Amino acid sequence: MILRAFLLRLLLLLALFPAALPAAAQQQEAPKPDFATQSAGWLSTLDQLQVQLSALGLTEDSYNALRDQAAAIVDQAGQAADAARAAAAEAKQMADALGPPPAEGAPPEAESVTADRKRLADQAAAADGQARQADLIRARADILLRSAAAARLDQFRRNLLSVSPAAFDPETWVEIPDQTGYLLMRLLRPFQDHGSAGWDGVGEMARRILFATIGLGIGWLVRRWLLRHFGRRPSETVPSFGRRVAAAAVHTIAHGVLPAMVTLAAAVICAGWLGDRPASYVAMVALGVLAWGVVCYFLTSAATAAVLTPDEPAWRLIELTDASARALHRALQAAIVIWAVAGMTLAIADGRILLQSELRALLVAAALTAGALALLTALPGSLWGHRADLPAVPEGEAADDRPPPDRPASRPPGRWPRLRLLAALLAVVVMVAGLIGYQKLALYITYLLAATIGIGTAFLILRRMVQEAVGRFLTQPVGATAKLRHSLFPNDRGLWAFETGAGLSADIVFGVAAFLALAPVLGLSAGDISAIGSAILNGATVGGVRIAPLDILGAVVAFTLGITATRFLQRRLDSRFLDKLQIDLGLKNSIRTGIGYLGVLLAALLGVGVLGLDLSNLALIAGALSVGIGFGLQNIVQNFVAGLILLVERPVKVGDWVVIGGAEGVVRRISVRATEIQTFQRSSVIVPNGNLISSQVVNWTHKDKNGRVDIPVSIAASADVEKARDLLLEIAKADSRVSAFPAPVVAFKAFGTATLDLELRCHISNVDNFAGVGTDLRFAIWKAFREANLAFQPIPADISLPQAVQVLATAVRERDGARAANGAAHGGAPAGGGEEAREPSHAA
Repeated sequence: MILRAFLLRLLLLLALFPAALPAAAQQQEAPKPDFATQSAGWLSTLDQLQVQLSALGLTEDSYNALRDQAAAIVDQAGQAADAARAAAAEAKQMADALGPPPAEGAPPEAESVTADRKRLADQAAAADGQARQADLIRARADILLRSAAAARLDQFRRNLLSVSPAAFDPETWVEIPDQTGYLLMRLLRPFQDHGSAGWDGVGEMARRILFATIGLGIGWLVRRWLLRHFGRRPSETVPSFGRRVAAAAVHTIAHGVLPAMVTLAAAVICAGWLGDRPASYVAMVALGVLAWGVVCYFLTSAATAAVLTPDEPAWRLIELTDASARALHRALQAAIVIWAVAGMTLAIADGRILLQSELRALLVAAALTAGALALLTALPGSLWGHRADLPAVPEGEAADDRPPPDRPASRPPGRWPRLRLLAALLAVVVMVAGLIGYQKLALYITYLLAATIGIGTAFLILRRMVQEAVGRFLTQPVGATAKLRHSLFPNDRGLWAFETGAGLSADIVFGVAAFLALAPVLGLSAGDISAIGSAILNGATVGGVRIAPLDILGAVVAFTLGITATRFLQRRLDSRFLDKLQIDLGLKNSIRTGIGYLGVLLAALLGVGVLGLDLSNLALIAGALSVGIGFGLQNIVQNFVAGLILLVERPVKVGDWVVIGGAEGVVRRISVRATEIQTFQRSSVIVPNGNLISSQVVNWTHKDKNGRVDIPVSIAASADVEKARDLLLEIAKADSRVSAFPAPVVAFKAFGTATLDLELRCHISNVDNFAGVGTDLRFAIWKAFREANLAFQPIPADISLPQAVQVLATAVRERDGARAANGAAHGGAPAGGGEEAREPSHAA
């Protein structure tokens, strides 16, 4: 029964749940107020904010509240204006769907259509009026924001340039004795009546001392553990910059925190002795200021020693010479003492002890003057000798025994001398401004200078660490890092782009972080920073076009990521897919190049989409420039189209041996505009793609790499031609690079006057071996014919008429000499008689 009742209730609940859900949703969804109510509320709020702005002495909190309310009105009014314009556009579109009203004299339209046309026109007019009214309210809120910013800036300027009593004014010193006595009386009041106050009991004192002792013991153990595991080690002779930074941080904590803990423990014990009484208020404040100053001294002193490391040059963060590091360390230690005392003085004069104006002015002037003088003592160039300015240390000579360089070591290269000069000028300005009464300006410059030095130091350290990490990534020889680097950046250009981009990105990030850290010192509130960031990121509207740095940065990032992804996909296809297919190099290059073009196009479209450009405007611009493109860029377009034809039709592809015009070589690259041909002399010839399509091109490797080597051979007419043929065929068949099919043949080309002209024709499977096979065959033919006594007969060249006459005369003389020798041998006259023998000679 219980189970049945439970099931019935469950079914009833499920049946009622769908009906109850819309009702609950309607109850939760609050009805939106109409535009009239919203605009009335905005106007009322703006009137109240205007009254607040008119009041003098706008505080920081009231200014932030005013700014937030006005900014909210700007956003809400802008959204309302956009919604009203959308409603007006919708009503106008619906009215356009009804068509134009009937012309005069035309049959009237239906009354329902006329009523709908009037209703839609009224809706469009009302929505347009709401949009205009919302724009007016937003403009008024913008003006209020600018007025508030200007009022706050003017108030900040007047406060910064307010004048306090001058320290050198005699009237200031008149009241100093009385005010000093009153301050001392308030400080000593807890000690005068300590008998009636003090500890609540001995147990409280013992408990505080016990807690302080336990804390110090734990701190001591932590200090030893940190130094043992992360401190400096003598075995590390060349530590990396990141390792030096970590060791400096550890030594700062180890040598600075423990004395700081002792100081805080003593302050807690003294505070317990003073007790929580009105008479102890001034003493408690002074005790807190003193403890704060001592803690800052210990931490700053430890950090300075950790950075400079006078006795351990290998762990030094600043590239200073040993002598400069020791001198600078001594100067900074003395300056830190002065700065700590000056800081405590400024904290006492901050107003929490309610000092009178003359005593406060004197304390502030003294603190500012002491701090400025301490800074000036740490800025001389002799304390900042750079290691790069010193000559190399010869073998067997100590570093301290080096002769002085030709130029002083106190002038390090770069921008550091100018920065030190600027710091010295600011220190002088602070000192002078504090003495003449502009103490708020002096304090502002002091805090700004101190914050800039600290934040700038942290920025430089982090930047150096990022550079070291990037350098390690780029130079790692083996391991997963090297594999990732080779996969992402296969060439030096990619590595350079990564190094440059990483450095620039780190500088931007650290620069923004430094500005955010420095903003409170500059007097910028969170609302001001948000407004500056919104103005920078949202950009400005110029000529109806909004230029937003954030959109531009996003477009650049999107385009870069698209190009990187395309290159990565191309490399993966080459290594994982294309290399395993039995296709030639040209087809691989065509596939790879086509994917590259497609990826670049998609990346460009993605960048344009992120940038938010209206493609219709681009179409109008392209239409306007079509005539100029048709005439001025005709060759470029022609070459681009020809490049696409080359990639698709592939009459010429990468790796082909081609001859075009006077250029002969191997195709290395087919780009968008031109094709690169590398000649056999290792020079590059850039041929426009249009020439490869429209001109005659000899392609030795278009279909395959088969080729034929032809070697002409001329032998004497009396030589054995059949023997010569057999020798040629034997030589050709003996070379393994000559194809067996088609078999080599010897062609009997012609009968010369004194020669028999033959030609050896043999096919090879790889035309790249054309020159090598021809050369080796010629050497072999020469050797074989020489051994077989087959004399080569050179082909007679064309000769001139005087040369021909000389040749004939020489031949006649040789013939006459032969006849004379023959006649003398037979004891008679020469054959043919003397006249006959002389005629050729005379004729000659």
